[in-house]
Amino acid sequence: MKKTIGIVLAMILINTVAFAKDKLYIVNTGSTGGSYNGQLSAMASDLSNTYNIEFVQSKGCTKGSANIKRITEAGEQVLYIWNALRTADNLNGKKDADCFMVPTKKNFVNSALKYAMFFTNVDGISAEQLWTDGTTVAYNSASTKDYLTAVAKSKGVTWNFVPYKNSKAVVLAVMNKEVQAGFVNSASSVYKKMDSLKGLYTTNPNGENGIIALASVTDFERSAVVQADMFLAQGGNISKLRKNVANILNNPDSKISTWYKTAKAYQLTYDMPKSKAVKLTKKAINDWVLDSSKLIK
Repeated sequence: MKKTIGIVLAMILINTVAFAKDKLYIVNTGSTGGSYNGQLSAMASDLSNTYNIEFVQSKGCTKGSANIKRITEAGEQVLYIWNALRTADNLNGKKDADCFMVPTKKNFVNSALKYAMFFTNVDGISAEQLWTDGTTVAYNSASTKDYLTAVAKSKGVTWNFVPYKNSKAVVLAVMNKEVQAGFVNSASSVYKKMDSLKGLYTTNPNGENGIIALASVTDFERSAVVQADMFLAQGGNISKLRKNVANILNNPDSKISTWYKTAKAYQLTYDMPKSKAVKLTKKAINDWVLDSSKLIK
């Protein structure tokens, strides 16, 4: 009898160990109502079958960097999204060191590449009228303003720039006709409001969803810039995590796949050779860096 009980207890222990989930912290460094939170929440739900998930809200570079460091120093694994433009802003001298993160073959999990867009109210200016002196253009990043100044200069015009806190605020400003046009580094927020907005130009060199390619109307060398949400990880078995993320992205019924289906503006790199994916993601940083000596290698 004692032998039987011992065998049962041993089997229970073996099964408990076999089915124990690894701990995974997922850190959202964006707002609770933004696209980072949307992507990571969907991914957390899908990965909960494999990991014991703890979701951490850490908006901004300083808080995000601090929590990522705290988690890894405790010996835990963390997955997070970092905006390529944050790193570019740091390299351009516009944000501090907390904003500097780069993809490497070691920390890379995935990236969501996305093109920027000029847009206006549904009954706003035409694409041709954008190239007029004094056009008011909303934006939401210091490096973006430098980029827009160069774009306007390439067409021989000067725009009046109006800064906003984030892309959502830029979209609302255009919808409310506070400005004549807006520019966002990710077009997903615009596509969600196409009943009230219309695209003018995209930085996709092939055009996008019927919107004209900026490269087709200017010789500006940086007319085909791309941006990226960089999915990076620290601690634990990152190769295993990358495979698990690929599995949920390959499942058309997963919550994260459903999220991307409705977003329109993203090109994922998880299914590319890692070296190619990392290279493309670094380009999404370098496209916004003003000093060529500071480009990420």
